[in-house]
Amino acid sequence: HTADLFQSVNDLVPLYYHAMEAKPLFDEFVTSAVAAAGLRADSLMIADLKHPYRAIEKMAMREKKLRFRCDKVYDIVRCAVLCESLAESVAALRAIHSTPPDAEHPPFNVDSIKDRWNNPTNEGWSDIRINGHMQADTNQHKCEIQIIHRHLMLVREEMGGHHFYAECRGVIEALEIARGFQYADGASGGGGGGGGESDSDLK
Repeated sequence: HTADLFQSVNDLVPLYYHAMEAKPLFDEFVTSAVAAAGLRADSLMIADLKHPYRAIEKMAMREKKLRFRCDKVYDIVRCAVLCESLAESVAALRAIHSTPPDAEHPPFNVDSIKDRWNNPTNEGWSDIRINGHMQADTNQHKCEIQIIHRHLMLVREEMGGHHFYAECRGVIEALEIARGFQYADGASGGGGGGGGESDSDLK
């Protein structure tokens, strides 16, 4: 549950330093996890670090008590895993949460899972959102993995969904704040104002 989840620092510059340190560990892990799940190599979409402008925008679009807090931004380091079926999605989840035979703990510590398949966002976006940190990361920087159905990604990228979302995202977030629609666990639209809500476009 992300309502109780915080980054280890609440200062944007150190947070980005932590992100830069966590990213190589995270990228290596998700690459191996996708391979272990038996998914196609092109199933993994690793994003660059989130642009600071978007991080600040998300910090501003929050309920008053959390406004401008950067310790509730969990997707500076992130990726998406595209799956063809429920079986592939389950395989990906198992690989992400598995513990190697020669280790005491999973390399990736899962701090929160949000099921947006059964509870889509206001804009109709569905995925499984996993927030957690690398076990080897002393800063415990929170990263994000989105498990997405490949066909839903096709609609977004090839049929205009991404363009619509990019055009409307800021307005939707501002209206949610103005009208008091604050969601305790970031349940607003695919990148919205609540808590540690992720951006479905990996921007």
